[in-house]
Amino acid sequence: MHGRRFVWAHLTLANARTRDWLGTQEALSPEAREARLSPDRHPRLDSHADALWGVLYDFRHKSEGGVEELTDLRFVLRPQFLLTARHHPVRSAAAVREEGL
Repeated sequence: MHGRRFVWAHLTLANARTRDWLGTQEALSPEAREARLSPDRHPRLDSHADALWGVLYDFRHKSEGGVEELTDLRFVLRPQFLLTARHHPVRSAAAVREEGL
């Protein structure tokens, strides 16, 4: 997460290696790391210095039985990167991928 380019990484929290990696990232404040790894899935928004992080809701992508279900989308935004993470596939990430943004 060094350099002058803006980086967006979208991760799945269902993978233990992802959770381990997030726990070692010094670019994330301890509070932001805790929010990424917390089992709490309620919406929230926090900030400190140049970082903004929180939990938002998004619709699950291709939910089972065609039922629209909400799931949590976690994020950390700093001037040089956006890190999003989720437990289930979400529509917003799929839409960005499909549009090639």
